[in-house]
Amino acid sequence: AFRSQDCLSGLRIACATSWSKAVLTAKGAQQKVGSCEAMIKAAATQLAEAAEKYQAAEDKYEAAKADAHAESERLEAELKAQLEAEERRVEAEKAAAEKAAAEEEARRQQEEAS
Repeated sequence: AFRSQDCLSGLRIACATSWSKAVLTAKGAQQKVGSCEAMIKAAATQLAEAAEKYQAAEDKYEAAKADAHAESERLEAELKAQLEAEERRVEAEKAAAEKAAAEEEARRQQEEAS
């Protein structure tokens, strides 16, 4: 009887020890899972922030590209207008010079005739 009680006592201790180890192992695993979940959540947050920054940068790029295109068109129109104005000025000077030459020629011929 003495031996069976020792045996039962030993079994209880072994079971309690095994149970304690299993609980500690489960708690450790649960902590690791929680830690992994926290890391995944942090990584997801960082990814979302990076995506927002990328989108903002892409929006700025598109806006800058549109601004550059508009500025290019504005400058092209301005230069075209300046060129047309210069062409009109040159044509007016040419016409004035031709008119002055014709008037001078007419005066010269009138003087020769008299």
